[in-house]
Amino acid sequence: MLQVNSAGGIPLIVMSQTAFTGFTRKQISTLETHGRILPMNLDTIEAVGGGSARCMMAEIFSEEIQKA
Repeated sequence: MLQVNSAGGIPLIVMSQTAFTGFTRKQISTLETHGRILPMNLDTIEAVGGGSARCMMAEIFSEEIQKA
């Protein structure tokens, strides 16, 4: 999974549906305090490609973060 911000600055937690179903209700509640959870069906990618949501997303860091 990967936490990102929407264009409007809303924190989102992107993960596969498989990952989502692996969490307990308490764990999901804890995650929800950090952002809106977006579970996606990535069955084919997980089975054939060996990756998941985090592997499929590019992380772009601003220069300010890279200098820190």
